[in-house]
Amino acid sequence: MVLCDGKHFRAGSSRAKRVVLFFLDDATRFVLGAAESSALFLRGLFDVISRYGLMDAVYFDHGSGFTASDCASVARGLGILLVHGEKGYPEGRGKIERFNGAAGMALLRGFDANPEIDPAFSALELRIQHYLDRGYNRQPHESMAGRSPAARFAAGRPLRFPESENVLRQKFVVYENWRVSNDNMST
Repeated sequence: MVLCDGKHFRAGSSRAKRVVLFFLDDATRFVLGAAESSALFLRGLFDVISRYGLMDAVYFDHGSGFTASDCASVARGLGILLVHGEKGYPEGRGKIERFNGAAGMALLRGFDANPEIDPAFSALELRIQHYLDRGYNRQPHESMAGRSPAARFAAGRPLRFPESENVLRQKFVVYENWRVSNDNMST
């Protein structure tokens, strides 16, 4: 199961409002990826699946990016169960909330009002991914007998991948039926 949650922060000298979505493996606490902007949940999910394989379920809160019908349609096509946590109960997402706090302290708080930080989405994603790949995922965790999330993830069960990247891309195409009246107004 993958836990997904957003962390709000500010970046650059302009203090631009940003949000990053983290995808955390529940069993190993390995952070599979990050998508900077909640509107990019599906892109982040695509990147995680392309890189690591299909998960059985995704667990998240009731944020607008997670409750959209597009998310449900894509997950259904991929055979992934979507689990929405209870509203107003962050304790139900303890692992991802704890990670959000750690990422906030170690990385994101240094972005606020920092003139060296480019607030562009792509620049922030590179910084965040570097922190994950070179920092957090390699650090030993006390709760995991001193093993790092990367070591635990590598020792886990084999992942299942889609038949091809093209098949995966097709699963992310969402179709919507529209009814249009004679005056060309959709209903």
